[in-house]
Amino acid sequence: MNAKKNTKLLAILLALVAAVGLMSIAAQARFILPQEKIGGWPMWITEDGLLHWEESPNATGYRIDICEHPGIHVYESIDINTAVTVYDLFGKMDAGMYESETYRLELIAKGVENAKSSFLFYYDSPYEKLEAPINLHWIGNTAVWDPVPNADSYNVYVCATTTTGSLSVRSGIKTTSLDFSYLSPEDGWYFEVIAFADGYRQSETSESPRRGGGSRSILPQAASEAPHMTLDKNGILSWDSIAGATGYTIDIYRHPGMQVYESISVNSNSYDLFGRMDEQEYDSTDYRIEMRAKGTEGGQNMILYYDSPYERLEAPTNLRWVGHRAEWDPVPHAEYYNVYLTHTTTDGGISLSSRLTDPFVYLTEFEPQGGWYFEVIAYADGYRHSVVSESPRKDHYIGVAPYDSALYEYYNGGKIKLEMETAEGEYNVSYGNSISAPEGATVTVTALPEEGYRFVEWRIRNEKGEVYSQEAVMTFPATQTLYLVGIFDYLPLTEAGFALDAPIEYGKPDFTPVCNESTYIAEDLTWFVSSTGKDGSWSVMDASDSFEVGKHYKIEACLSVKSPYVFAVDDAWDPAISVTVNGSPAQVFAAYEQAAEECVFVKYHFGILNDTVIEQIDINSITEPVVGESPLYTCAIAGNGYTVNKAYDNGTYAINGICWYDVTFDMWVRPKDTFQIGHEYKVFVDVKTENGYEFYTTSLGSSYKPAGWGYINGNYATLGMQSDGRFEQSLSWTFTCQPKPVSLVEVSGIDIPVAGTQPDFTAKVSDPNFYRLDPEYGIVWYDGDMNEMTPEDTFKKGVTYRLMFSVIPVEEDGLPVCRFVNDKTAVTINGNSVVKQNGYWDEVSDSPKRVTVYYTFSKSVMYEGPLTVLNALSLLKAINSGESLESDSAFMKYDFNDNGTLETFDVIAIIKKIVG
Repeated sequence: MNAKKNTKLLAILLALVAAVGLMSIAAQARFILPQEKIGGWPMWITEDGLLHWEESPNATGYRIDICEHPGIHVYESIDINTAVTVYDLFGKMDAGMYESETYRLELIAKGVENAKSSFLFYYDSPYEKLEAPINLHWIGNTAVWDPVPNADSYNVYVCATTTTGSLSVRSGIKTTSLDFSYLSPEDGWYFEVIAFADGYRQSETSESPRRGGGSRSILPQAASEAPHMTLDKNGILSWDSIAGATGYTIDIYRHPGMQVYESISVNSNSYDLFGRMDEQEYDSTDYRIEMRAKGTEGGQNMILYYDSPYERLEAPTNLRWVGHRAEWDPVPHAEYYNVYLTHTTTDGGISLSSRLTDPFVYLTEFEPQGGWYFEVIAYADGYRHSVVSESPRKDHYIGVAPYDSALYEYYNGGKIKLEMETAEGEYNVSYGNSISAPEGATVTVTALPEEGYRFVEWRIRNEKGEVYSQEAVMTFPATQTLYLVGIFDYLPLTEAGFALDAPIEYGKPDFTPVCNESTYIAEDLTWFVSSTGKDGSWSVMDASDSFEVGKHYKIEACLSVKSPYVFAVDDAWDPAISVTVNGSPAQVFAAYEQAAEECVFVKYHFGILNDTVIEQIDINSITEPVVGESPLYTCAIAGNGYTVNKAYDNGTYAINGICWYDVTFDMWVRPKDTFQIGHEYKVFVDVKTENGYEFYTTSLGSSYKPAGWGYINGNYATLGMQSDGRFEQSLSWTFTCQPKPVSLVEVSGIDIPVAGTQPDFTAKVSDPNFYRLDPEYGIVWYDGDMNEMTPEDTFKKGVTYRLMFSVIPVEEDGLPVCRFVNDKTAVTINGNSVVKQNGYWDEVSDSPKRVTVYYTFSKSVMYEGPLTVLNALSLLKAINSGESLESDSAFMKYDFNDNGTLETFDVIAIIKKIVG
């Protein structure tokens, strides 16, 4: 029973990955209906599809759950940090290719009791849905179906039995037939097909007639415990009689979920379940059957796969608008149709026209507007109704959105003006999200950068979509639905690079670098040679020198930017720009006596010069996986004659010739994913030879197999090839994600001893996601006689008090997510460093798995008596007047953070103690 469900789920997930590609013209603009604030803990959705909520002050983070409705299934959970109270909900659902329907949203504040809120909303997908495959039939052992318009692949599921739902799945099929002879299909088997294409939502699942006209065979089921609910081979449900029962109720549930399709009352302990489900034309899928005894608490349930004996009608195809008339092609065997017209694209409101016998309907009375669409279901006696088919939206839609590529934010960096010339020669101008454009209308889009930004290019559908144009102003006729994202970027340049001839045996140094962009120039280039590659062994080369195999080479050069462009710098005005030489990362430094915004100094090591046949490939500077970090896509080439190969980059997981694969979860890693503790990650680095070089290979007929060896970060790597192994190869190595190294533990919130107060056994750590106080011991206080204190004890004036506690890593699945840097972990308490002193208590005892802290409070116990506002005002006045407030001051009794200096922190501490 569960085999079908699990196999289908896996196939759907695989298909979803395959379906999320570059945007095609199938994207359709939509208007997002804002969701008003709700009561309780307020949250709402704005017209740009962003989810907002009010901050929960004590939250340690937030979680957003996207749930089915009705039902309890959670499609996706998203973790958010506490610094954020807004999330691009519709953007996330767009990327996930969610279906257009109603969902339940739940927002949970982590670490706060009962801080949870939810509401229902209608999500309207901007992607057009592919038509369902039709004319599914068997030709011998071969499954055959008609091509689906715009589809580029199919998933095919063959039902090996008609009751358990076990399947054989074939995904990514490019043809419209599939031979299943290797499975020896029997009469009664059937197959299902789903169509896929980049930029479209996948089709509904189409189901074939049974092979050979065979019928189902019901698999009996029986519960091992009383009342022994049983399903026999005839589809009869029975159970043991339950004492005291006045009758029984049978509930048929969707599974998974809580929706009850039907409740049936019976007076005996058996019922023709499949007969009833056949009569009501239930779909073939998983159900949960629950039997309850009336008048008692007895009952039982089971999950089963119901296999309908009725053939499903094909889905309506070729749905289209002709003016205000909705049309579609007739469905074989259909007797009538139901048509649903969506009034808006956000609230899901519909008008229904039912039992239509013609394959069209006039919708003039509803005055359909641009963006509306309709859906059709076909019906006939003796058949299950078809799946729902969805039409394109009425008229063409031209949608736009600005995107700030520097801050990775939509609706920032600039504005976009939309203009459309009507048939009457008038112009409609807007700065909104989209316009409805009749066929052939002239549309103009204009990118208007904000101050400090520049326009980069137009991309289709999203910031990673296909590049459409680099012209800031475009005029075109409306012949298709089109959604354009205008990419804006800061003027400061964050990337630069240049190319020059790499060293080759007997070659001469190249002193004419060619820059990647015209916005900067490379000058003052110098070549160096060394026999060892070690510091102090380098000498300057002349233009007449020749390169020799076995020697090391490097260059130094200056990059100067052209006005009005500038190089990016960090807060310390140091270079914040990455530079490549021949596509590989170089070292960047501030140039001597020149602003880093205007000029940077570049060093690049070509490594040792190889022979023209390269036997060894060395890749260095791969940043190894650390828990919580995202993957980096940079490396260094430690040799000559080859470089990183970016030809296979796809903008999703293959970037700069590098891709990461989660071996544990069997999936590619995306740039914004984070490494998980304990997972194994395989890194792939693609390399290619430069002119005049080739890799060492052995011949395999018409192909060439790598025969050399390679290293990644000094580890012996596995070699593979992309096409011709002589010129393109790939290296891989598997890392295990390591705990995050922590060298500073910050603990705060411990009230220091004040005469008359009681010990504080609570504290906070600065990074609770990675380490915490050991709950087994907590904080232990000791008095002047080294007796352990209790919460009821009070501090006394003139006594020195000490405390001890341990910090340990947070664990996930039994694995620590951090490790303390052994013998090098520093600790602060209330901002003060714990310093080891010989002969004293204070000490930090650290190991990778535990940091134990011993600390002495010695000054604050000088204070005694109730605190008042006058104490705070007096101290504040002394601080502002510049009075000496070191350890000999009379005010030192107010040194509440015990650092030997009085400051505003201590004033605040007085106020906090007054108010409790």
